[in-house]
Amino acid sequence: MSTDANTALIQDAYADFQKGDIASLLDRLTDDVVWTTPYPPEIVPHGGSRTGKDGVQLFFEQLARGYEITKFDPREFISSGDYVVALVTIAGHARETGVAAAEDTAHVFRIRNGKVSEFREYADARSIVAAYAPQAVEARA
Repeated sequence: MSTDANTALIQDAYADFQKGDIASLLDRLTDDVVWTTPYPPEIVPHGGSRTGKDGVQLFFEQLARGYEITKFDPREFISSGDYVVALVTIAGHARETGVAAAEDTAHVFRIRNGKVSEFREYADARSIVAAYAPQAVEARA
């Protein structure tokens, strides 16, 4: 798959996400996909690492239940070989606390045979952790 095709795959997956079409997004993943975010799962339900399409489906279910996204802006794509990096601005709030969070993230995707085999998010997790557990962040200050 060319780097342009890899970038198009990721852009299509983001479009699926923004439309709420998680089934189509999951079809773009390998069966053994590894999906990792930097958030501690004991605080942020959609945090940590998951394996397989069922694990990624659970990630999106936990994300939808716990966090309302008000801005999702994948603004730049960098492709090299089997990897695509997307620079993304995300804003929203934790549903339980109502506390807002915003972050600039780097999403790194690995492509295998025309599908996403790995996703890893790189972000300063403090904003999201503070939205879910403001008292935990205050205690560390």
